[in-house]
Amino acid sequence: MTIRLMLRTVFALAITIAAGLLIIILLLKTGLSDSQQSAQQRYQLSHFANLASSNSIKLTELARQYVVTLQPSYKNEYYHLVKQLGGTEPWLDDRKKSYLDRLKEFNVNEQQVALLTRLKSLLFS
Repeated sequence: MTIRLMLRTVFALAITIAAGLLIIILLLKTGLSDSQQSAQQRYQLSHFANLASSNSIKLTELARQYVVTLQPSYKNEYYHLVKQLGGTEPWLDDRKKSYLDRLKEFNVNEQQVALLTRLKSLLFS
């Protein structure tokens, strides 16, 4: 009888350990998935920040080239880029989305989006 009791105890312990390990594995898998999504979002935001920086440089270059040369092509390119930034003309991916709308796609914090909106209103008012 004591052998049966010991076997039952060992079996119950093994089942408990297996269930515990299964729970740990599921938690780790969920954490890995969340980590991968977070890394992907950071990469996309980094790429988007680089795009914003290059667009800013491009706008400055186009404005200077137009002022120096008075060629309408520079002015047209400038306004085309401004319209893309505002979401009224499509980007290279054929989507018409403003910077703020694209930031919202990346689940950027509402407080940060509000700060950008305020900055935009101060700059263009």
